[in-house]
Amino acid sequence: MSNKMRRSTEMLRSLLTTGTLEEARTAAPETPPAETSAETRTEAPIAAETRAPETAPPETRTEAPAAAGEPGPAAAELAALREEVAALREAAKGLVTTKEQHRRHLEAIGRRDAELADKRLMGMLEQLCIMREDFLKLCRDMEERIGRFAPEDVLGSFTAYSTDIENILTDAGARVGAFDDERLNTLRQRIVDVVPTDDPSLDGTVAERLSDGYEFNGRVLLKERVRVYRHTAVRSDGPQEGDG
Repeated sequence: MSNKMRRSTEMLRSLLTTGTLEEARTAAPETPPAETSAETRTEAPIAAETRAPETAPPETRTEAPAAAGEPGPAAAELAALREEVAALREAAKGLVTTKEQHRRHLEAIGRRDAELADKRLMGMLEQLCIMREDFLKLCRDMEERIGRFAPEDVLGSFTAYSTDIENILTDAGARVGAFDDERLNTLRQRIVDVVPTDDPSLDGTVAERLSDGYEFNGRVLLKERVRVYRHTAVRSDGPQEGDG
């Protein structure tokens, strides 16, 4: 709506309400509209330009795309890492023991132990067979020439057989001999007799070894037979020398 039409509308409203045109003019004085010159309209954009200078947009660096068929730096680095991981896995195959490898290793150890035990057993059986044949031959010779054998010859023959038996046991892996326990060890020694003593420090120690002990891989096959000291207190209520 123009200023002229606004003024006419206000005058008409005042005439209807007050009845006079003069009062309408007094009550509603005309307010001249603000004129905007062309100069002002021209200066406003200039002032706006002065107050808010244009800011250049941030410069965006755009890398040139890789040529077709050539991998970028990230792809090349990823490929190098994959090759390194594959090489490490290949090198670790000989170091890491899987369950299957562990099972095969145990089976190989079992077969080796079984073969070793069989080898020892077969050797011992072979030597026993030979010794039995020699013993039977000795018995036949003694029967045929019983009158010409001296006791020393018979004893020497049996002593030789005891040496052969010890060699057989040693070859099979057994240990033959006295145990190194100076004090009684019931796990490896068997008491055959006791020897009284008045020395308390000797109580429970080995007084005499009557046989060898036999052991295989830390397991006692036959205990050593021993005599052991036993402390006996001296009785003071008996008759003394010089008493009447």
